[in-house]
Amino acid sequence: MSPYSFRFRALILTALLFLLVCTATVNATTITISSKTVPNIQWGGTTATLRIYSSQNFMASDGTPVLAGTVGSTDVYLPISCTISGTTLTVPSFTLQSTLDGADRTDALYTAVFYDSRGNQKSILLGNFAVPATPATTTWDALAILNRSQPGSPGETYSTTAQVRAPFNGVLPAPKASDGVAGMARVSVPPVSSSNPIAVGDNDRRLLDLFNVTKYPYYATPNDSTDDTAAIQAAITAAGGMPVYIPPGQYKITSGLNNSGAPITLWNESAVGEDTNQTNVPVLNWYGAAGGTMLAIRGANYIKIQGIAFEGCPTGTGGADAAISIDTPAGEAKVIIDSCLINFNGVRSTFKAISLSPTASANNENITIRNTYIKASNTFSLAASRGSAIYMGNNSQSDVVVFDHVWLRACNVALRTYGQNITIRDSFIDTSNVGISIGSGDLTVDRVHSELVRQFARSEGGINQFVLTNSAIVNGAWDVATPIFDFTAGGAALEFRNNQFGNGAAFDAAQVFLSTATGQNNSLYSINNVYPNLTDLGFNGLGQGYTSCHDRGLNGEITYLAWAGCLHGGTFRIQPTSSFAGGAATPLVSSHSSIITSNSSPVTITNFVGGRNGQVLIVIAGDANTTIKNNANIVTRSGANITCGNGLTYTFIYTSSDSKWHQVN
Repeated sequence: MSPYSFRFRALILTALLFLLVCTATVNATTITISSKTVPNIQWGGTTATLRIYSSQNFMASDGTPVLAGTVGSTDVYLPISCTISGTTLTVPSFTLQSTLDGADRTDALYTAVFYDSRGNQKSILLGNFAVPATPATTTWDALAILNRSQPGSPGETYSTTAQVRAPFNGVLPAPKASDGVAGMARVSVPPVSSSNPIAVGDNDRRLLDLFNVTKYPYYATPNDSTDDTAAIQAAITAAGGMPVYIPPGQYKITSGLNNSGAPITLWNESAVGEDTNQTNVPVLNWYGAAGGTMLAIRGANYIKIQGIAFEGCPTGTGGADAAISIDTPAGEAKVIIDSCLINFNGVRSTFKAISLSPTASANNENITIRNTYIKASNTFSLAASRGSAIYMGNNSQSDVVVFDHVWLRACNVALRTYGQNITIRDSFIDTSNVGISIGSGDLTVDRVHSELVRQFARSEGGINQFVLTNSAIVNGAWDVATPIFDFTAGGAALEFRNNQFGNGAAFDAAQVFLSTATGQNNSLYSINNVYPNLTDLGFNGLGQGYTSCHDRGLNGEITYLAWAGCLHGGTFRIQPTSSFAGGAATPLVSSHSSIITSNSSPVTITNFVGGRNGQVLIVIAGDANTTIKNNANIVTRSGANITCGNGLTYTFIYTSSDSKWHQVN
């Protein structure tokens, strides 16, 4: 082969590499999203942040790595600083990597979430959305239309061939399969017929508009004056479980809507804020009889309500008793209420914004209520006549229920639970008489902030378990006659971990922190909690059980009086750790469960005086001069004397059967 042939091949390879580089450069797409304003924001402050999360790690076409993060976590791909002027929030224009031409994958999705100036999650601007490679500039509305196939729009409910054929055949012309399709669509149903081969995708505009309540044949008029009840009900009934789309606007409802026993999906992609006086969300306004139910769902195994606002009392008189009332039949079910707003005007004591399982046949399972804001009144002050934000009825056989990023305010009882495996997390409860009332079962409370709540939690009977972790129970508006935690209605297994109680103001000396039933089996495990400005905080009547507590107040480490198997009635209080005088060989410990040594010269402890059966005592060595003697009063684990090391702790338990302290560790 001649050298010219080699040179020719080298030239061809160089040209191909140049074309590949050029192609990669063309596809290296960064899309500009135009500025957007969101009206009627009631978050306070003058700033907010829009956090962009990615569902997948992927490499953008220009080589930029995009890291995944769970919504609510600190793994934020892109934070956007926003401004608030009055009640209008402005999202500035910014650029975002396209997800549809990634170098390694094209299935990543973004979620855009608003956070207020205090870092509290508020609402989702757009969930699970793809960003196309073209055009170079787009808007939030265009992205919402493009992504209507993604979760956060209908999702999980698809049409049958018969459902698609009825409105298409004889009504619409026969377009090509690609006509009217917005964005990338997955074909979820067969073509209508061989002579009319319309491939219908999840986000085909023709499919989405089939059950649009403002379009043919329903024609609801969102002007808050025309009665839209019949139009919306007709769309729900005709859909038979397919998604019913409710465009933004004010809808007048004069009687209750229902699902006729079928699965139901009501949705809108808008970001619902904290006020129903918005132009970019659908609002159902109740003008029916006092005490009615706005939406009753019965006998369905799949329920999804997303992006809808419910105004239960727009006139300030009368008002509905429930915005959403749900019963599901026995067996597997799925209930999702997402990004909704429910507002009542504080006029009905029987109000339950979301009522779960009010009838004897209820068997709700797999319930998720998330990103939802519920207020019982527009007046934020304590009042007993405001009903409940979320109410789970006694007949419920509920199992696996999650309340995630919910804001419950201005209620008599914010949350009433009944069932197993119930969790409320990353949520806010304020200005209510009772934060949580537990009918039965168990409840886990994690990362919840509570303000101006007179009593945070109470039981209505024996409960299996109550776990409170990583939460702040502050600004209590506490009443000294009302325990902050009241579990006197029955036995309770309690666990408190990593919480803050109070916000720096001293507790009233008469305030009872926790009450449990006497003569019942109770247990309390408490560790790493903070009680700012602790003075003396009451425990009342813990009954029989076991208590192990080791917390911290701002005035020093504290432990509770701890007894094994003999916590009887009466007052039980948290007390600070005792520092006993140097030189004491027999310190008095009857009123303390921990002591700190303070010996400037060698001292040998021969007994801890005043021990009670089952009392746990923690000895914290505050010096290196103390020895604990193994003798007739104290039994060490090694059988030898303990030479205390400065800063180390030693735990003993007292048994009255032999009148001795036994070292545990």
